[in-house]
Amino acid sequence: MNEAYISRINEAIFSVLNADWGLRADEKLGEMVFSAMGLDADGAPIPRGGKRIRPLLACLSCGALGGNVDRVLPAAAALEILHNFTLVHDDIEDQSDLRHGRPALWKKYGPALALNAGDYMISLCYRAVHSAARTTQLPIYVDLFDEMIKKVIFGQHLDISFEGRTQTTTEEYLGMISGKTVALLRGAMQSGAAAADCDERTMRRVREAGKKIGIAFQLQDDYLGIWGAADQLGKPVTSDIMTKKMTYPVLYGIEADPGFADLWNAYDGSAGRVAEIVDRLAEAGAREATAKFVREESETALAVLRDALASVPDGAPAAADRSELFSLAERLITRVR
Repeated sequence: MNEAYISRINEAIFSVLNADWGLRADEKLGEMVFSAMGLDADGAPIPRGGKRIRPLLACLSCGALGGNVDRVLPAAAALEILHNFTLVHDDIEDQSDLRHGRPALWKKYGPALALNAGDYMISLCYRAVHSAARTTQLPIYVDLFDEMIKKVIFGQHLDISFEGRTQTTTEEYLGMISGKTVALLRGAMQSGAAAADCDERTMRRVREAGKKIGIAFQLQDDYLGIWGAADQLGKPVTSDIMTKKMTYPVLYGIEADPGFADLWNAYDGSAGRVAEIVDRLAEAGAREATAKFVREESETALAVLRDALASVPDGAPAAADRSELFSLAERLITRVR
């Protein structure tokens, strides 16, 4: 990861949090929000506090397109606040005990306070977005964030709704992740492109690349949620199965194998039957199909991104950021945790 950009991103996030009167006025609220953002009270990153993927995508996209990264840093900070707001609420809704290998905010402070802290974070995000739009003279940020927030929340609604349904298709699932996961990754890259003042064609290509990266990222997450390693993920790999989460491998298995569909519908979430579920998924071809889908989306994403950057001169620092951007994109879609 680009440590120099991550350091600047953390400084931008701390600037937003440190300037807020509410976080200074109430010690517990400040403690919760700073913790959710992966920072201590002095702005230093805490262990396993988050990878800053989305703001880093914004910075690298801007730099790779020949822009001044200073113009996107305020929006990058808002992106990370938005992302972590969704994690706080997701953990409450999913009743997930861990986040980044640490107790989830609701487990430490209770669901009511954690829910309210998440609400407070979205207000911080909006304040940061409007400030970024003013200081950089890029009003497009407001529209981008409006779109991202709406799609993320709608995507989460669909995700929760799917858990109570016995019939969900892979097509419906891909529509859901286009909001819940794809929107932020795509929006991050668009924010960088906007800060670089790129033309309309380049913006479309960047948007498409972000979409494909987001799809591959979520599918890889689904894969790891079943066939990954708990010590690398920071959460039990059985959680997606035991909570009967409708992920791509499960939906593929249901569509491909009526026997698996019956097994899944009758499954009561017990730990003792997880191995049986996982074995049947592999037999139905879900493991191979998910890995293949990830590869296909990844190849398309990198090809579209390469095309989007083709018109940018090779001079430094754009060349360095371009190399870092491709490296980050590849890591996101081939990661093991």
